[in-house]
Amino acid sequence: MASLAIKRTEPAGSQKVPEGDRFTLEAQCEGDCAGYIWHKDQERLAETSNTYSAKAANGGKYRVQATIDGEKVFSDPYTLEVKAKRSISNPLGTGGPVSQIVKQLAWPVAFGVVLVVGYGIAADWSVLIVAAAVGAAAFGIGALLGFVFGIPRSLTSETAPIGAPKGGEVDPTAPQYQPNTNLEQVSDWLTKILIGIGLAQAGDIVKGFADLVDGLKPALGDTAAAHAFAGAEIIYFLIAGFLCSYLLARLRLQSELEDAQTRLRAAH
Repeated sequence: MASLAIKRTEPAGSQKVPEGDRFTLEAQCEGDCAGYIWHKDQERLAETSNTYSAKAANGGKYRVQATIDGEKVFSDPYTLEVKAKRSISNPLGTGGPVSQIVKQLAWPVAFGVVLVVGYGIAADWSVLIVAAAVGAAAFGIGALLGFVFGIPRSLTSETAPIGAPKGGEVDPTAPQYQPNTNLEQVSDWLTKILIGIGLAQAGDIVKGFADLVDGLKPALGDTAAAHAFAGAEIIYFLIAGFLCSYLLARLRLQSELEDAQTRLRAAH
């Protein structure tokens, strides 16, 4: 009995074909085969050879007709599944999620800068420079902590490498290596260490903060207002830096890593 079947030869495997990637279907038959006619859903295609190749735009059911030993035979339908490529607009562009967050955080940060400038001008130019340096340092420390806490975790960080054997078979279309996750592991360790230190040494941290504020008081005017301003400025910019860096890491960095992983999988 005449046999006709469709097999996908490019890319190999049964996974979905990424949108825009080229795929190739091959008609496999037994006997004297000729007169190939390809169909997608109800549409007849122009290809007349035993292979059909195109760029994946959307899924569908493919069938091929051929004359085998003088008999017209149709293959069973082959369903092609297409994985839509995730469209990532510029997260920092107008209307992006990060853009909205930045706009919302810009106001309190700008407000803090205005307070620092106003306080420095009212006191002395040297005080303004010190206040600006303290605010920048507090913002930087907060941003570093926010980045450490906000680094996204890869789904493969604690699982088997991509393409690892499953049921005795290796997926030939998957990358044969996994992303380096040292940074997120360090982030995880530092997060636990910082939380542990914060809980165990809360009293020492408060005392150290008070000593820091007392040390900054002379450089900020050596007044009662300078003491209060130093403490408020450090806390304010620590929180602002933490929130800015944390949200940027969660939104922008995660989007970039996901996009890079998607391109990597598509390339393989």
